[in-house]
Amino acid sequence: MRFDERLRAWLARPLLAALVLAGVIAWLLWPVPTGQPVLSQDHTVHMFRAWHFFTKELARGHLTGWSDYWFAGWPAGQDYPPGADWWLAAARFLTFPFSWEATYAFGIFAMYVVSALCIWRVARRLGPVAALLAALLFVLDCGEYREGGFVYSVYWGVWPQQLSSSALLVGLTWLDEAIGSGRPRDAGKAAAAFGFSLLCHPLSLVSLGIALPILIALRCLGLGEPRTPILRAVGRSVGVAALGWGMAALFTIPFAARSGFMAAYGDPFRSLAAIGEGLWRGNVFQNVPPPLVWLSLAGLAIGLLRRERWPIFLGAFALLTLTIASTDTTSMLERISPSLGRIQYQRLVAPAKACLFALAAWSLAPSWGGWLRLVGWVSLIVAPLLVAHEARYPRLVTREGLGEAHAYREFLDWSRAERAKPGPFYRIAYVAPYNDHYFAAAPIENDTPAYKVGFTPAANFVHKPDQANDDLYRVLGVKWVVVRGGLGDPNLQLAERFGSIAVYRFTGYSPDRFTLEGAGQVEVERFDPEHVRIALSGTDGASRLVLHVAAYPSWRARLDGREVPIRTVALAAEPIFMEVPANGHLLEVDFVSRAADVLGRLISLGALLIIGFMLVASQPTLDRLLARVPALHAAQLERALVVGVVAVMLLVPLLRLAKRPARPVWQAVEQVSSARASLGDSPCLQAGSRLQCGAPGWSYVGRTHGRIGGVRRSCVWAHPTAGVPLTVTFPDVPRGRELVVHHGLFDPAVDQDRAGASIRIDVAQDGAAAESGMQPNRKGWFSFALPRAPGTGRPGDVSFTISAPRDNARDLCFDAEVR
Repeated sequence: MRFDERLRAWLARPLLAALVLAGVIAWLLWPVPTGQPVLSQDHTVHMFRAWHFFTKELARGHLTGWSDYWFAGWPAGQDYPPGADWWLAAARFLTFPFSWEATYAFGIFAMYVVSALCIWRVARRLGPVAALLAALLFVLDCGEYREGGFVYSVYWGVWPQQLSSSALLVGLTWLDEAIGSGRPRDAGKAAAAFGFSLLCHPLSLVSLGIALPILIALRCLGLGEPRTPILRAVGRSVGVAALGWGMAALFTIPFAARSGFMAAYGDPFRSLAAIGEGLWRGNVFQNVPPPLVWLSLAGLAIGLLRRERWPIFLGAFALLTLTIASTDTTSMLERISPSLGRIQYQRLVAPAKACLFALAAWSLAPSWGGWLRLVGWVSLIVAPLLVAHEARYPRLVTREGLGEAHAYREFLDWSRAERAKPGPFYRIAYVAPYNDHYFAAAPIENDTPAYKVGFTPAANFVHKPDQANDDLYRVLGVKWVVVRGGLGDPNLQLAERFGSIAVYRFTGYSPDRFTLEGAGQVEVERFDPEHVRIALSGTDGASRLVLHVAAYPSWRARLDGREVPIRTVALAAEPIFMEVPANGHLLEVDFVSRAADVLGRLISLGALLIIGFMLVASQPTLDRLLARVPALHAAQLERALVVGVVAVMLLVPLLRLAKRPARPVWQAVEQVSSARASLGDSPCLQAGSRLQCGAPGWSYVGRTHGRIGGVRRSCVWAHPTAGVPLTVTFPDVPRGRELVVHHGLFDPAVDQDRAGASIRIDVAQDGAAAESGMQPNRKGWFSFALPRAPGTGRPGDVSFTISAPRDNARDLCFDAEVR
C-alpha cells in the first residue's frame, strides 16, 4: 500500500479520531479536563438542574416532579428538555466519589468529544481525511451567541443544543443508511439519536422536518446509486422519525399539553437578502473565516457536478435551513399559525453550519489524485491551525475566575450549618444583576431552597417570579438575602459578611405558606413539595385559601374528599399562586400525573422497547418474525405508514381550518398604510411605509415585527413620548360584532426597565370615546374587546390614543381587528 493509503486507513479508525479530537478539545477547554468546570453564564444553572434531578428525583425513582428549590416551586423535569440532566446524571455515576463540580467538568468534556465524534461520523461518508478535518473545524469553531460554537456552547453554556444538533446529524446519517440497507440496527440507531436529540432540545424537530423531505427526494432520485422506491423511502423515514419522537414523548407530550405555562422565546435570524449577501461575502456566520464558507459552497458545487448524494444532502439541508430561519420566511409562517412565532430560528444555524464545515473539509480533501491530494493532506494540518489562530475564544471562567472563591466557600459552610438547624421552611434569596447566575449552584452545597432575583435560564416555567420585593419575600418564605456588595433595604439587617458576600436577615420573614382570606382557622398537618394537607375550621362559603405555591395543571385539590377547582390569583403583585375554596374541614392538594403524562410515558416505553429490539435483532431474525404474521410483511408496513402519513398530513390541516376562527373583517396591522397619526398637536408625516412623528428615529407609526410575550408578532409600532399623547386614526373601519384590541411591550423593553410605567390606550369610535385599556409593564399579549355596533352599516373612524408618564423603554406595539 502507498503511504497515503495507509494513512487514510489509520484515519478511518474511530479510536484514532477520538484520541485526536479529545486531545484538541482538552487543549481548547483546559483546565476543564482537570476537574475545574466552566462556570460562566448558564453553567451554574445546568449544574444545579443536574444535581436536583440526580439527588431529588432520580433518587426516589422519579424522572420529574414538583420542587420547592426554585421560584415559588417549579415542575422539575417538565419545563425544560431533560436530556442535559440525564447526560450529567450518567457522568455522575462515573465520577461518584468526586464533587459535583468535577462531575460537571467531566460531563462537559465528554459532551464535546461525543458531539465531535458525531460530526466525524457524519462526514465519514466523504472520506477519512474530510471526516477528521470536518470534526476539527467543528471543535475549533469560535461561534457566536445562538450560532453554536465555542462562544455559545462553552462561554454561554448552551451546550445541550450542541449535543442535540450533533445527535440529529448522526441520526440522519444512520437513517440514510437504513433506507438503503433496510438493516434494523441502522434504523434503531437513527431512532435513538433522534429521540435523544429531541430530549436535549425540541428545536431538532424543526430540523428533522427540513431534512427528511430532502433525504427522501435524493434517495428516490438515486444520483449514482440505485433508486429507492418512494414507498420504501417514505415508510422507513417516517417510521424511524416516529420512533424517535416516541422515545422523547414522555417530555414532549406533557410539555406541549401545558405550553401555556411555558415561556416562549421566538426570534428570527436574518433576511434572505442578508443571508445571500453573507454567503457571497463569506460572513453569513459570525467568527467563521470567509474561506470556509466559500469552500463549503465549492464542496456543494463539486457534489452537484459529480452527482454525489451525501454532499448534495448536506448542502441542501444547510441552505434550506438558512432560508427557513430568515425573517422573510418566518413572517409568512407566523401568519399561518402564531405558535410558529415561538421558535428561536437563530438556533437552527448550528446544525446547518456543521454541514457546511463538512462540505468545506470535503472540498479541501477530495478523493481524486494528483496535486490535489497534497492539498488535502496539508489542509488537514494547516486549516485547523489557521481557524484556531483567527478565533477569538473568550477566557474560560472557573471558580477562581469568578472571584471571592474563599468567601463563597465560607458562605456555603455557614448556610449549610443554618440549614441543619431545626425550624420551619425558609428560602435564601440571591440578589444579583438580572443575567448574573453566580449563586445558582449554591443549593448543591447548602441544600436550601433558593429564590433567584433576576432571569433564570434553562427554566421555561412561566410562573417564575424574579423581582426583589419585600412583600414577595414574605410570601415565598425568604429568611436570608445574599448579595455581593450591599443593599439598602430597611427591612434587611446585615447578619454575616464573607469578603464581598453580604448575608442579610429579612425582618419580614414569615414561615406561613398560605394566606386565608375570609373567616376561619387553619392548621397545617403536612406541607410537602407534592402533597399538602390542611385542617380547616370556622370557615364559610366566602373563605378562600391561597397557597404560596405556583399554579400548574398537575395540581389537584380536594375538599373533604371532593375535587374543587384551583384558581390562579395574585399575591405581592405576582399573579401566579393557587387559590382554592376553604368551606370545609380537610383540604388536600396533590401534585398528580395527568393523562398527558401517562400517555407520554407509555409511548416512550413502547418506543424504547422497539428501538432496543431493533438494536439487538439481526435482519434474518426480523424477517422470520414478520413471516410468522402474514399481514405484517415489511412492504405492507411501509405502504401502511405512507398511507397513514398522507392521511395525517391531510387531516390535521383540515381540523385546524375547521377550528380556526373566521378571518377578521378588518385588521389594523394590514391597514396601517392608510392610517393617519399625530403626536400631540403635530401631525406625523409620511416617510415611506411609516408615519414619522418627530425627530427621533423610534418615534414613528408603522408595521413591525418583534417578540411579545415570547412570541414573534406582526403589529403596529407606537412608542409613546412622555406626557404627549400619540393618536393613530384608521379611516373607513367596517362595522361588525366587536372590535378586539391587542397590545404588548417588546420583551427586551420589559427586561431593560423592570420598574417601567404602564401605558394607557384610549379607543374612540366615530369621534366618541369608547373604552380604555392599560398596558402593564409585563410581558404578554393583552386584549380587550368593545362593541362595534352595525349602526348605519357604513364604515367609520377608529382612533387609538396612547400615552405614558415616561417613554423610557416603552416599546409598545398594538393591533386591532373587527369581528
